Amino acid sequence: MRRKIRSEAIGEEYGLIKPKKRVRFEDFSTQFLELYSKQNKRSWKRDEYSLKPLLSFFKNKNLSDITPDSIEKYKARRREEVSLSTVNRELACLKTLFANNPKGRVPRACPWVND
Repeated sequence: MRRKIRSEAIGEEYGLIKPKKRVRFEDFSTQFLELYSKQNKRSWKRDEYSLKPLLSFFKNKNLSDITPDSIEKYKARRREEVSLSTVNRELACLKTLFANNPKGRVPRACPWVND
């Protein structure tokens, strides 16, 4: 494991390996609203409403930092605040965000989207 990490670091230093692009959740969700939701859905305002609590929870996180565990924590916190159907709508919005992103592909960091 150490050898792999070290070789990746050396490769990035000498330009042999391109560093992975870190995409922030805030930027990604803004693109989703502008490039997909507002143009393709009549319910885009619902997406905008659903993204507000998601943005506050995943604030300052990269897409690669959003894991199934972090989503479970989000669900547990939101269940205390709102009804279960609201949580489900927000999770559906999150899944749509990753599945229909502006680039047309799911980030490798989020393989759980295809469930």
